Amino acid sequence: MVEEWIQKGRVFLAEAEECFKKKIYWLTCFHAHQATEFFLKALLLDKTGSYPFTHDLAILLNEVESMGFDVPDEVYDAAEFLTPHYLTSRYPRRRVIEYGERRGLLCLKYSKIIVKWLEEVLKH
Repeated sequence: MVEEWIQKGRVFLAEAEECFKKKIYWLTCFHAHQATEFFLKALLLDKTGSYPFTHDLAILLNEVESMGFDVPDEVYDAAEFLTPHYLTSRYPRRRVIEYGERRGLLCLKYSKIIVKWLEEVLKH
């Protein structure tokens, strides 16, 4: 089951990259968030058999940290940046965030930072 979550995370990350190329920045950010969430939940499933029902990446990282993993500040910062995009990217009339190239690029960058860290943790 863990491998399925990782595979889905990889698909979301690839979709984020494709959306960025197509200049669909709101969807880039949503997919980047989803990729990160799936990797985090894969780790939690691998280590505990479950995960909290939340889309807040910092809460998921708190769970990871509570298991004894050292979560770098850079990873927490990336999670804090990505978390709002689960909701704000999907609801046009509620958007308080402007989705442009820079934001899309940052979402991709921060997702990749977290995913790279998680891939290393999952190897051990």
